[in-house]
Amino acid sequence: MLPPKLTLCLLGEAAFHLEQTTPSLSWQRHHNPDSITAPADIIVLGAASSEQCQNWLQTLRARTDIGQQPIFRLGNTPDDDPTVNALLDGHWDNLASRQEWLQRWQERQRQFVLEHPNSELQSVLHYLWTRPHGTLAPVADWRVSQLYRYPLLECITGSNDAAYLLLEQLTTRRLLRPGKLFDRVRSCPDCHSGHLSYVDQCPGCHSLDIGQQPAIHCFNCGHVASQQHFSRNGVLQCPNCHTRLRHIGTDYDRPMENHQCNSCQLMFIEPDIRARCLSCHRSHQPEALRTEQIHDYQLSDIGARLCREGDVAWNIGNLVLLGSLIPQEMFRFSLEWFDHLCVRYPAQSYSLIAIRLANVPDMVARNGFKESMLVLENLGQDLRAQLRNTDLCTQLAEDLLLLLLPNTPAAHVDVLRQKISNTHRSSSDRQQEQLKIHIASYSSSPQKHSAQHATQLIEMLANEVRS
Repeated sequence: MLPPKLTLCLLGEAAFHLEQTTPSLSWQRHHNPDSITAPADIIVLGAASSEQCQNWLQTLRARTDIGQQPIFRLGNTPDDDPTVNALLDGHWDNLASRQEWLQRWQERQRQFVLEHPNSELQSVLHYLWTRPHGTLAPVADWRVSQLYRYPLLECITGSNDAAYLLLEQLTTRRLLRPGKLFDRVRSCPDCHSGHLSYVDQCPGCHSLDIGQQPAIHCFNCGHVASQQHFSRNGVLQCPNCHTRLRHIGTDYDRPMENHQCNSCQLMFIEPDIRARCLSCHRSHQPEALRTEQIHDYQLSDIGARLCREGDVAWNIGNLVLLGSLIPQEMFRFSLEWFDHLCVRYPAQSYSLIAIRLANVPDMVARNGFKESMLVLENLGQDLRAQLRNTDLCTQLAEDLLLLLLPNTPAAHVDVLRQKISNTHRSSSDRQQEQLKIHIASYSSSPQKHSAQHATQLIEMLANEVRS
């Protein structure tokens, strides 16, 4: 059940009549968003138009004190404005119709424990966590250079460019996952603008003054020109050898070159297509353009665990490796490159190590956050002392790290594994819940190495440390 002192904020005179429907609740009445100073559990908008509703929503969602609260619009008629739909939690008919939704929201609110130093990141994760089926929805807008914008991120960050930077941070850290694919946009490789003009031009002199002209090829002398150059007093005659052309296929044919440049008179089959950026005025071949996929975004499993358990899930990789993680795609590419190198030069061996910290949440629950972080920091300090600048690291999952060690035979890996085991055992002796570390490794053969598939090799080690 909802708490008896639930506070509903009515914004706009059109919503004021709701105060009479449920007198047992606490009510606030305001004519504009700026006048809302006291906290409210629910906000109901009685906007007179979609434009007013959009302005109110953008103001409310930008506020750090009430921007995460449920916001509904009075009535049950869907809005045509995509920005309104992206910022609104739904439409309000009465409290009974929204009671189940609000109960779920309040339960999720109680479960949210994250306190992240980045307030913008915190706001996005909080918003999505309290709405299990919520998404960051894109909205098409020709006024922005990217052609799409994310209204919620714009409200939180203050601008569209900052919104895309925040989105990149969230996806790079795998806190969000892409959902439905809305569009695929080509953009300028220099300024990333999607405002492009595609023009046909002459492949010879690059003039825009081109047109389609039927052409004729004289079989007698091989001359090719537009048909107008062959017309003489109503008959076809070659302007080069003066042969009269009577029968197509015997005296002449029509070549594929049916385009002509009016500047240099060049005949050609297909024009050269260029994409001109209307923002930076540079031109590019179409294949050189950036391809951007426009998705909506949902909270990932890693993001959900971060919201539920706090900084522990995300801090594992950073505490152990001090932020020296590289993206998984780069790690896989490097692994494949080292493997190909080892096939050709077996003496240049490499080793791949998977380290799983199996029970960090349980350790935090029993030993406390401070003591658990101390164990992870000690483990990280010892591990970093063993790693070289050429070693590569990535975080495959919230509890799984991968290390790629070039020029490292199996014997050296055994020494490293023993040191890690000794360090964590000594630092965990005083803990009620000791840290459980599972390690698996693979080392290339120094004699004759067989090529390995990077993804399959990683999956093999991941399955080994999880078994």
